[in-house]
Amino acid sequence: MEMFKEVQFVKTTHVSRVPFETYYNANEQYCCLQGYVIASYNELVELFGQPDEPADKISNSWNIQMRFSNVTVVSDIYDYKEDLSKGNRNSKKIWHIGGSSEINATAVGEILARDVYKTFSQALLALQGKLNNDK
Repeated sequence: MEMFKEVQFVKTTHVSRVPFETYYNANEQYCCLQGYVIASYNELVELFGQPDEPADKISNSWNIQMRFSNVTVVSDIYDYKEDLSKGNRNSKKIWHIGGSSEINATAVGEILARDVYKTFSQALLALQGKLNNDK
């Protein structure tokens, strides 16, 4: 059984010290939820390009392959059962991080230079705290 379907390479980018590649239509990698990250839709598009085509209960997703020394980590950032591209695309929202282990969430946090959260409740409290501090 193949773990990945054939993908179309989009781009290689270097942000801070971690190189990564963004792929379209590579989200069939048998991953599961590993954490949450807070970001705006526009920030994700600026960094990773346009999202993959919608699939099932996911409206927006990015498949990112990151290289840390000699280790490659493949993660997904996605919305689930809610189209987070609707409304203000500059407002911070809670995105899901998918992968095969907790290292996937850590890697996404490193790329975005953001905290990652293990539970939705933790991410929601952090988001509300940030919104309250912005007032």
